[in-house]
Amino acid sequence: MILGLRNAAIAIALAALSACSNTQTKAPPDEIRIAIPSDIRGTNPGVDRDAITDTILAHVVEGLVAYDEHFHVAPMLADSYAVSPDGLTYTFHLRKGVRFQNGAPVTSREVKWSWNRLLNPATRFLCRDWYDGSHGIRIAAIETPDPDTAVFRLARPNYLLLEQMANFQCLGAILHPDSVDAAGHWSRPIGTGPYEIAQWKRGQYVLLKRFDGYVPRAEPQSGYAGGKRPETKYIRWIVIPDAAAARAALYSGQIDIATGLQPSDIEELSTAENIRIAQTQSLEWFALLINTGDEMMKDRRMREAIAHAIDYSALAKGATFGRSQYNPSVVSTISPYYSPGQRAGYSFDPGLSRKLLWEAGYRGQQITLEANKRYPGMFDNAIIIQSMLRRVGLNVHLEILEWATQLSNVPERRFQLMSFGFSGRPFPVFAFQSVLGALHQNPWMQWENPRALQLLDRASDTRDPALRGWMFDDAHRLMIADVPMINLYGANVIDAVSKRVEGYHVWSAGKPRLWGIRLKPSSGASAP
Repeated sequence: MILGLRNAAIAIALAALSACSNTQTKAPPDEIRIAIPSDIRGTNPGVDRDAITDTILAHVVEGLVAYDEHFHVAPMLADSYAVSPDGLTYTFHLRKGVRFQNGAPVTSREVKWSWNRLLNPATRFLCRDWYDGSHGIRIAAIETPDPDTAVFRLARPNYLLLEQMANFQCLGAILHPDSVDAAGHWSRPIGTGPYEIAQWKRGQYVLLKRFDGYVPRAEPQSGYAGGKRPETKYIRWIVIPDAAAARAALYSGQIDIATGLQPSDIEELSTAENIRIAQTQSLEWFALLINTGDEMMKDRRMREAIAHAIDYSALAKGATFGRSQYNPSVVSTISPYYSPGQRAGYSFDPGLSRKLLWEAGYRGQQITLEANKRYPGMFDNAIIIQSMLRRVGLNVHLEILEWATQLSNVPERRFQLMSFGFSGRPFPVFAFQSVLGALHQNPWMQWENPRALQLLDRASDTRDPALRGWMFDDAHRLMIADVPMINLYGANVIDAVSKRVEGYHVWSAGKPRLWGIRLKPSSGASAP
């Protein structure tokens, strides 16, 4: 039955590909095709957002700054920037000669308009709380002393505004005001990126067309920074929900890039003559969530028993075919702030685990571990963890849920244990903020610790990287002691690419970047 459904999904996907390419079996020579597992949510940057939407719109819009390949802040629409010694004033000098996709020049007026719009609650910018004081940064005013200069003034000192603006989770897109209609309703993104939206056929594809008026930066391409050169005229993002169907389309030459592959796919794809594997370590990480409000799990001895029952090295190697290793921290191992202190975690000690279970009064009561099959890593982790916990006497029942149901259970606190994953946060403060906070203010939080929150506030207020690193280490030690959740290992970015594509590189952010890549010459027709 499963095989039949998969074959049906492949057939449907290939039929859709044929239809959108005007019955051609191969992609035309001026179009790169990439598979995406789901459609975009919309075209309004930062408002209609998820990982896929963010990734596609990053080809259309840009911010004042961006992260480079190594997650350092670099200028983008800003030519330069300066932070006042007191951490209250950020001054951006705009790059000259940049134009919007409607031909209008970029000035400080559009910068102010864009940011005032994002900060307006009516816009429903999903990352507004990053800038309204909820997490330390509060933009008090934006000034435009001249057309080439924008000044951001903060309500209190903070040295992380640049890092937050560069965060690819929520692009601080600079848009032309014509992106909205006369009534202020969203129309379409008129940005400054190397591509613009040519067509969006819901549920099928998003077609981007090269913006011929784009002027790349002079620096080499790096992450979301540097010179973005749109080498290919069209980019078509094709919705193929089934991973097997995406691989079939890649084999047949109907798509050029398949992203988000699993370690188990590598051996099969590596044998294909016209396909290469591009992979690197990801910022994303897997974790075991623990509901500390649960009657059984509120006892720290229970949580410690679970922590010492897991063989982390075996788990990481087994789930990733040897491509990952145990990381007990929310800070990625590729972060410049990853230190020996971040490596301190839980030992695999079944004897200690059994002792703690007995002391906590555990006598075989059922414990439910939730997972889903949409994300294979979460499912595989759950299977392995269930087996390990059972070996120390824990009666663990595995419950497989739809992803939407599992996701809703997190803020509603309707779980005991949950196999989960977190998208990448390039800066440690943001990684901690994804799990640390007051539950009554944000039910998505997994850990509430006033001392740790103070450390994050201090890390935001200091310019000294060494002092910040000490604070991150201290926060990690507190997390290990509290056992509010158990971090497991970092994921991998694995993409499969047609050998007719030149210049494609994966990035630890897990964001496909389709500027700077080209196709080897071949025959075919142009895209519509």
